[in-house]
Amino acid sequence: MPHQLWSVLRRGGLVAALLALAGLLAVLRPAASAPPVIPGAAAVPMTALAQAAVAQATAASAPVVPSGCQTWTGGPPPIPGSVVSELSGVAVLPPCNAWAVGFSAGHGPDQVLIEHWDGTNWATQRGQNPGRAGNRLLAVSAVAVSDVWAVGRTGDGGDGGGDRGLIEHWNGTAWSVSPFTPPGRESELRGVAAVSARDVWAVGTFSDGHRDRALIEHWNGTRWAQVPVPGPVAASDASALSAVSATGRREAWAVGRTGGGRNGRTLALHWNGARWCLVPSPSPGTSNRLAAVAIVPGGGAWAVGQQSAGGTSQILILRWTGLRWLPMPSPEAGPAGPASASELLSVTATSPFSAWAVGDGMRHTASGAKDSTVILRWDGRSWKPVSSPQPGDGHDRVLAAVAAASAGDVWAVGSFEDHRARRLLVIHCC
Repeated sequence: MPHQLWSVLRRGGLVAALLALAGLLAVLRPAASAPPVIPGAAAVPMTALAQAAVAQATAASAPVVPSGCQTWTGGPPPIPGSVVSELSGVAVLPPCNAWAVGFSAGHGPDQVLIEHWDGTNWATQRGQNPGRAGNRLLAVSAVAVSDVWAVGRTGDGGDGGGDRGLIEHWNGTAWSVSPFTPPGRESELRGVAAVSARDVWAVGTFSDGHRDRALIEHWNGTRWAQVPVPGPVAASDASALSAVSATGRREAWAVGRTGGGRNGRTLALHWNGARWCLVPSPSPGTSNRLAAVAIVPGGGAWAVGQQSAGGTSQILILRWTGLRWLPMPSPEAGPAGPASASELLSVTATSPFSAWAVGDGMRHTASGAKDSTVILRWDGRSWKPVSSPQPGDGHDRVLAAVAAASAGDVWAVGSFEDHRARRLLVIHCC
């Protein structure tokens, strides 16, 4: 073993030698002396040298991933009769199924919008509109082609209270409302993660008339039930959850914010199979929020959102190392870049070396600043801007959600304004 360590030192330098020495010590240390890693527990601070070593080792081990997905094409046709139509969520099932959800409106109340891709064409599926107004779907998750969940909100047009959370389910034949009893006077579900037919999470917020509170609901195959949030979150002045990601009965993350207005802080909760635990997360700005989270196959997670300071908004990217959340450098694009990103709304990951994030920002042109769609890609080393379509007249362009079946099969959805009408935007990279 000393000879192997000397060989590593000669070939890879000091950092590699330190990592090899750590491996040697791990072998020599009795197994019983190694403390278990408890999800959600406070992390032990790493020294600067250790952080540098881990970062360099990660970069050195990351494979060179082909650029790919530089050209994004496709999209569903406009919704007949609609003046406003938006897509807020997308889910993908390999090899050739995708669902996108949102809402559309003509000269009447909002109606839920569900689009399905069968590998060749987009087709509008008939969703349910239980309220007289404000019927919107905000997120979607699929277990199978006959088991898809979508969540959002519905309203009564100002009579009998405000908006209420909405859950709909696709059984392979039709969409139906899945009954649940949201708490509070008003509520909204913003994220959903379906693990299996008997394990589905939905998150959002509800109001008791005084403040917003984080809301977590769970489907066990028979019914929905509210699940308690950690005490410090329940006792905070305000809280809301925006997204959830789950890969098993003992692994789920939900993210959002606590506080409100100009003093918002990031919020990250972890499900360990028994309860939700509050996990510390960085809030580098004066106002911060997390909009989306994605568990990485093979370990780790990404969370994205927005941070603000001094009236300027920037993107926020956090990475879960297995011990704690760390802020990542923001790839703010310069004049040569596609856009200056100001907010990330969704993230997806297919491996430790491939992830995508989407949102919106500003594009500076000769005629002035224009709203811009934003796409970022993680290649195992850093986040980089990727060219993205900029349809319409330059107003209210946004990509609200992204999902991937593989590193080269990615869908992103959103909307844009064109001649005073709001249109759907769906782009595909394969």
